[in-house]
Amino acid sequence: MFEFIAFLLQRYHLVEPATQSLDIDLINDGFIGMWSERQDLTESNAWVRSVIKNEW
Repeated sequence: MFEFIAFLLQRYHLVEPATQSLDIDLINDGFIGMWSERQDLTESNAWVRSVIKNEW
């Protein structure tokens, strides 16, 4: 077990979290809310559940 953990630590190096915050204005970003006006996605949770139920 310990050999496997040592292997994983050697193969996949830990990534340090960013120390600097990104200066992004999400409120005014065009990507955020780009689908807000779509009427067919008002119940996105129901849509995802339906896709999962029917496709998987």
